[in-house]
Amino acid sequence: MKKYLFLILMFILLLSVSLAEAKGKTRSLKPKNAKKNIPITISGKTRRYYPLSTEKPSILSIKGPGKLRVISRSCFIPKEEDKVKYDIIYIIDGGKEKKYKARGVKRSKQATYKDGSLGVPGLLKDFEIELGRGYHTLEFRLDKETPPVALRFIFTPTKKKKQDWLSLSPLSPSEPVNLITNEEITHYYRFSKNKPLQVEIIGP
Repeated sequence: MKKYLFLILMFILLLSVSLAEAKGKTRSLKPKNAKKNIPITISGKTRRYYPLSTEKPSILSIKGPGKLRVISRSCFIPKEEDKVKYDIIYIIDGGKEKKYKARGVKRSKQATYKDGSLGVPGLLKDFEIELGRGYHTLEFRLDKETPPVALRFIFTPTKKKKQDWLSLSPLSPSEPVNLITNEEITHYYRFSKNKPLQVEIIGP
């Protein structure tokens, strides 16, 4: 009987560990509007990159919190210069434009295109974006047409941070209502259509 009980407990423990690992597992993301991809082989493994446009942004929808790793590779056409530079413009949740600058990018000696006619991939350049709770929409586009650039997106979920809540009082005097629950007093405030509540908050 003890042997079966031990096996059941081990099974529950292994199941809980596997579920925890699956929850925080890193995964590759595909842009919502991606119509094609560019396979690039690195050390025998093929990764799918998505071409970046100067006009139509690549759009991602992600549920946070987590870290998004943006991996970029430029394209070297034969007889092109030894080094290139490019700028990636991105917008998070419709906010202000941000820019990642890649400078002095050289040809890669390990990466190759599956379609050899595309040229030679550049060395990997990447940056990270931290995302908070909730759903997020991100847009990525290339600042200039040359050189061609393709992106790969890797998302790693992170543990949700404990959220602290602050009690606020209305700006104008309002009739308070004290409610007692489990010997704790909670303050509420009355309001109506004619007497609305006004609260001033400094974000985020």
